[in-house]
Amino acid sequence: MRNEKETTQNNKRFFDKKRGHIDCHYLPKGILMNSDKRMYVVGVIDDCIRFAWCELTDDIQGLTVMFAIMRCLKALKANYGIEFREVLTDNDPEFGGGSQTNNNQMT
Repeated sequence: MRNEKETTQNNKRFFDKKRGHIDCHYLPKGILMNSDKRMYVVGVIDDCIRFAWCELTDDIQGLTVMFAIMRCLKALKANYGIEFREVLTDNDPEFGGGSQTNNNQMT
């Protein structure tokens, strides 16, 4: 059984991580009123408290996504004081995963 001091230290380490997660998702055509365009959601999520901030974009090209993420991070910091030490993404092309190849193959 853990003592109270160990539990408090483990909780503190968990909350001090300040890790975020970034992802994109498409919205089906026609989901927005008076618009037949396909739109995309770019979101930043705080992994600790599960708070999210999202923006709509017209495409998910690398530059568009980068500026949307910058606006999300700036809004989280300005409005809620949330800053991240590290941010996780998946390997989608908008994050650079599709343009890089892995030369370190396991044998």
